[in-house]
Amino acid sequence: MSDTTKTKKYTLTDEHKAQLKPWADMWIANAMSTKQMSDDEKMDCVRHVKDLYRVSGLKEPKHVLFVKSPFALVHAAGLCAALAEGTEEDIARIPSVVKDFNDGKNFSKVKTDVWYKSPYNIRELAEKYNLGELAIECTRLVHNMWNGGNQWSGWVSYLSFFRHVVQLKEIDYTDWDCYEQLCIKSGPRVVHEDFCLISDRYQTLTINSRNQPHNDTGPFATWSDGSALYSVNNVRVPNWVIDNSEKITVEAIEDEANLEVRRVMLNKFGQERYILESNSEVVHADDFGTLYRKDMGEDEPLMMVKVVNSTPEPDGSFKDYFIRVSPTAYGGLKTARAAVASTWRKADGSMVFEDPNDYVCSIQT
Repeated sequence: MSDTTKTKKYTLTDEHKAQLKPWADMWIANAMSTKQMSDDEKMDCVRHVKDLYRVSGLKEPKHVLFVKSPFALVHAAGLCAALAEGTEEDIARIPSVVKDFNDGKNFSKVKTDVWYKSPYNIRELAEKYNLGELAIECTRLVHNMWNGGNQWSGWVSYLSFFRHVVQLKEIDYTDWDCYEQLCIKSGPRVVHEDFCLISDRYQTLTINSRNQPHNDTGPFATWSDGSALYSVNNVRVPNWVIDNSEKITVEAIEDEANLEVRRVMLNKFGQERYILESNSEVVHADDFGTLYRKDMGEDEPLMMVKVVNSTPEPDGSFKDYFIRVSPTAYGGLKTARAAVASTWRKADGSMVFEDPNDYVCSIQT
């Protein structure tokens, strides 16, 4: 049997290639937008949602409604999906349930031991609306109806590049337009046979130089209902580590099973402080300093060398400084002298002293 399918290959022109970076930047900005949805955008989204259902071969949803955050979206969609399993009267209750979320009537206690902050509790809400375990199970299954909206800009940017820049004439993008417009004008959404719920965009968003979620003094992402996400250089951390870092203790650090989260906690607590308060081992002491070691379980041991600043403080005292060193330097650090020698590096990162005994501190500044 022969395959009669023909695939035509396309080659980007220099003009197309010149548009790749600006196009990517535009869609990255769309994914990270903190612009709150306007009334006009919401009206447009209602129209685009109806078009999306139509081109997908589905009946028009009975309700297209908006919430303030993806957290509200998950909980509201779970309740609405449970209502949709009931009578027409139950389905008619959907707008009032969503209104309660937008009016702040569904707030609950905020958890403090997870990497997010959400004012919603599905079990309390299930009881409030007399929906029981059905609402809880529907909430667990919301991911099956989820679309990321502007947060899923990656694939939309790819397809729209060939639509608007390359302008492939062989493809009719008419039915695709509603999906593209929803990505531009709204946040995540939940698509159900009887309803579509749409979340607003971020209210604030902070990132590091690599476009990774990052904020070491607060949440990296917030929404207008108080929901928030926490991350330090792309490591999701419990919100209390950032908001209540004074609660970090030696015991909390050592009890943390996630190595990346433990490192964030260690840096917030202070490596020097941890060395001094965690019963670390004094490996060696000499005229060059004092070498400490603290085993960190599955992670690399923490080793620091304490040295004395040769310049006196205004009161005549001399301040100690702690420098973190690699435990594998020189095949495994054994002396304070080797530890200090290992901190001297060339521009390429290699050791200045091949033998730590070659290090001699003849002049102090």
